[in-house]
Amino acid sequence: MDIDAFAKRESMLKLREYLVSVEEERLNGKYGYSVDETVLKMQEAIQRSISRRSFDSVADSGAGV
Repeated sequence: MDIDAFAKRESMLKLREYLVSVEEERLNGKYGYSVDETVLKMQEAIQRSISRRSFDSVADSGAGV
């Protein structure tokens, strides 16, 4: 097995291990987020970031003073 095949195999095993642990948590009742909830949270974070940058730009330019 060459190094690339080994690295890919290790990566796949790591992903499988992660997915199994997530599934076990789900089966044990741990709450996760739906795709829609994730998209909404990401959009909210982007808007906060944009708002913060706009405020910082105004504060840095002295226009808000």
